[in-house]
Amino acid sequence: MTNVLPPSRTLAQWVPLLNALACGAALVDRDGTIQHVNARLAEMMRRPTDELIGANLVRLCSSDDEKAAVRASLAHFDTAREEETFLPLPDGTRLPVVSCAKPVRCGSPPEDLRLVTMIDISAQKLAEKRLRDQYALIVEISNTVLEQAVELKEYSGRLEKRVHERTLELHEANVDAMHMLAVASEAKDADTGEHVLRIQKLAETLAIKMGIPETEARAIGQAAILHDVGKIHVPDAILEKPGPLSEVQRTRMQTH
Repeated sequence: MTNVLPPSRTLAQWVPLLNALACGAALVDRDGTIQHVNARLAEMMRRPTDELIGANLVRLCSSDDEKAAVRASLAHFDTAREEETFLPLPDGTRLPVVSCAKPVRCGSPPEDLRLVTMIDISAQKLAEKRLRDQYALIVEISNTVLEQAVELKEYSGRLEKRVHERTLELHEANVDAMHMLAVASEAKDADTGEHVLRIQKLAETLAIKMGIPETEARAIGQAAILHDVGKIHVPDAILEKPGPLSEVQRTRMQTH
């Protein structure tokens, strides 16, 4: 921004120029006293125009920080400046604005004044805040989803482990049950007990030779243990008979 002063104009010449601007505008002297303010700036500051004309910028501030900022700006009176700042409002709040200040000459003999224009950027700041809030919310949701995904994966792993352990327990229980039945058969007929073990081994061996995976072949062998379990319900007299079975006894034997 250039510091070259425009040609000197009277205050009466500056007034219509400022009033025609769509942004807020004011002429301020070196002491910070407002020589003229347009309607738009008065509206932005929520004060009547006649209350602002003749008022000092420092006295319009409500906090020490705001007063210090105005004094710092006036210290660079002859330097063109553009910055984001705030306008103090009567209720103690502040309006965010972009301020452009440039030295000008007014009157005869010319008096050094400063032309200050201000653009309300509160809508922009609100939009920026909403974007920041939305971004923060997205980050929070993403982190939550990620945490839940990790927890779900860990839970899935624990559940899978428990299912595997329970499956092994059930498998072992089934195998134990089959062996108990085999033992029960063996208790009634010694040949049946040995026969059961032979069938288990034979079934497993045949399954492997047929190309069946070892795990499945082992299961087939274990299942084969039960093929003669029905003999438990065959009377001992038939199972232990030393000679040939009668037709009735044979029929009963075949029901196993």
